Amino acid sequence: MIRVQNVTKVFEAKDGPFTALKNVSFEVKRGEIYGVIGFSGAGKSTLVRCLNFLEKPSSGDIFIEGRSLKDQSAIDLRKERHRIGMIFQHFNLFQSRTVAGNIAYPLKLAKWPKEKISERVKELLAFVGLEDKAKHYPDQLSGGQKQRVGIARALATSPSILLCDEATSALDPQTTDSILNLLKRINAEYGITIVMITHEMGVIREICDKVAVMENGEIVEEGSVFDIFSNPQTRTTKNFVKSVMNDQLPASVLDKLNDSKEGRICRLIFKGDSTGTPILSETAKKFDAHINVLFGQITELQGKPFGNLIVQIIGSKKETEEILDYWKNRLFVSEVEKRAS
Repeated sequence: MIRVQNVTKVFEAKDGPFTALKNVSFEVKRGEIYGVIGFSGAGKSTLVRCLNFLEKPSSGDIFIEGRSLKDQSAIDLRKERHRIGMIFQHFNLFQSRTVAGNIAYPLKLAKWPKEKISERVKELLAFVGLEDKAKHYPDQLSGGQKQRVGIARALATSPSILLCDEATSALDPQTTDSILNLLKRINAEYGITIVMITHEMGVIREICDKVAVMENGEIVEEGSVFDIFSNPQTRTTKNFVKSVMNDQLPASVLDKLNDSKEGRICRLIFKGDSTGTPILSETAKKFDAHINVLFGQITELQGKPFGNLIVQIIGSKKETEEILDYWKNRLFVSEVEKRAS
């Protein structure tokens, strides 16, 4: 559906050239919700503007359904953009136009007949739950309502792709949840491919199928949400996962572990059906070592259970290794450092 191939973007600045994107490549399959996450300055917003060629890459190319955007004429590129809707962090609504007028704007640009514009606007207002706000102006709306107008406007021309640039960053948590649920509904009912640009790992956990982690203009890690959460590889990704998993041991527990020379501390990740496995009771029956539970949590990723357990094994070196081998054949296991970072 979307193929980003070796995209580099260099901006000319007063103090010399600045490379915002460095040889970025990834693919988004049709119907996926694909997340791109990174801290401020990572290159996310530049990337999303390159996806519809609002920013032309310095090198590399973007392919939409196999069509190169680099090779498109100005007229053909405008046609391609009709298939790509965009949602912004600060809504980008026309303050002088009503809600209905904002939604109708891209349809007028596309020269739709007036009667069809009216029908489409009514349809979209119903879909985003704003039927009673058609004649209101943006400054009469809440932040969540403004974003719903932005979403309806982005859907107006029936795009096959929806780009969301920090679409929930200006919203409170409850409103964020409602907007994410609306985006999931759009994906499910319309089959629209969604690219989410965000700095919030909670958004990735809630809505995305796959995620790319950006740092300094590069993708440093990419994979399914399950894989990224269960086994993050880079420090940046680990920090993002920690921000939502909230599985750091309290200082008082760490102090006791630091003072003790006994035991190995391990993180056990349960995915899908394995979350119901009585792994600790089976281990206690099979081995003589003691298992001390330090932390436990079950959450949900894309509608599937995801368990996270931190335990301390107290036993002989030989038995500890046997327990680790026993666990590794059943679930994901990683060792946790005793000392706090």
